[in-house]
Amino acid sequence: MLSHADKKNRYFLLIICVLLLVVSYLWNPTELNIVTCHFLKITGHSCPTCGMSRSLHAASHFNFRDSFSFHLMGPFLFLTLIFLLVFFSVELLMNKKVLANIKPAFRKNIFIGIAGTWFFYYLVRLYREF
Repeated sequence: MLSHADKKNRYFLLIICVLLLVVSYLWNPTELNIVTCHFLKITGHSCPTCGMSRSLHAASHFNFRDSFSFHLMGPFLFLTLIFLLVFFSVELLMNKKVLANIKPAFRKNIFIGIAGTWFFYYLVRLYREF
C-alpha cells in the first residue's frame, strides 16, 4: 500500500509528466524561435541537449524520423514520459508499488547505460561539427 507521502510524490511526478507532454505537443520551438543555446553562442558548438526541444515536439506529433534527426535521445525521452505517465497512474489506481523489487544495482546500470549512450552521441555530434 502506498503511504501518503508516496501518493503525493506519484501525483507530483504524474503532473510533471503530463505538463512536459502537453508543452512538447503545443509548443513548437522552430516557429517561436525563442530558445537559444548559450553554450552554442559562446563556443560555437552544440551542447548535449541541442535539438532536444525540437525532437520532443516532433515525437509528440509521432514524427519519429524528424525527432531522431533533431536529437537521438528525444524519442526515447518521449517514450519514457509516456511510460512514466502510465506507470504512476497504475500505481495510484492500484494503491501499491508496482516494481518494488528492482535492485539498486540494476537501476544504476540503466542510468549508466543511458548516460553513456547520451555522452557517446554527443561526442559523435561534436566530431561531425569539426
